[in-house]
Amino acid sequence: MVRRALSLDIDSGSSQCAFEFQRVGGDCLAFNGLFRLVQQLLCPLKNECVGDAGHSFSPPPPPPFEKADSEFVSLLPLIDAAPRAFDVTETSAQNAEDVTAQAEAAAALASVAEDERATAQLCSPRACAAIRRLLQVNRFEVSCQVTRLLSKLALFPGAEVCFFAEGILHLIFDKVLGLSTGKLLQDQLAKAVYGLISRTAKLPRQATASRDHHEVLRMAAMWLPDPARAMKGHL
Repeated sequence: MVRRALSLDIDSGSSQCAFEFQRVGGDCLAFNGLFRLVQQLLCPLKNECVGDAGHSFSPPPPPPFEKADSEFVSLLPLIDAAPRAFDVTETSAQNAEDVTAQAEAAAALASVAEDERATAQLCSPRACAAIRRLLQVNRFEVSCQVTRLLSKLALFPGAEVCFFAEGILHLIFDKVLGLSTGKLLQDQLAKAVYGLISRTAKLPRQATASRDHHEVLRMAAMWLPDPARAMKGHL
């Protein structure tokens, strides 16, 4: 059976054409990338599009990160997409569509995590709860994207809040020490935690979230495998 991932409708008039794109399945990030490529192809000169009235307009800029309110609103749909990916799973057996939705939600958050200015939003209670649910999924395609997300978050100051919230650090321990995650993902998670430990250990005690948090990180360094040694087999 062939499943459609993209729906394209073309309405041509006497001198103009209107293209309507709609994602009906597959990776949302791949769809957005394809849409941008087609947009550049159709509007190569000024990157402009023509509206219903025939007036040209430039695509709107991305939401600014300078203001906390607009920043939070711009990421809220991505944060809320993760819990919605579990709506079907709670009432029926997990299937391929559920896993795809969860992997897409994790991939979207991982892409946002590339920008340090999004750290505060990704460490909010709402986002941490979503990350915790994604961590609990024992499917490689989901765990791979969550590992990307946590590896990027661990690089930025202030991310300690996310790792300690909602029991996320303990879930990472389970995935690193357990057998449900692939070896490469275990090594990457361990490396992310070690990076967090290394940065936190250099901070003054009063700059860390709390004394208990600092001690938990030191305990993690004792329990987790050495990522430098573990990664040698994959380089």
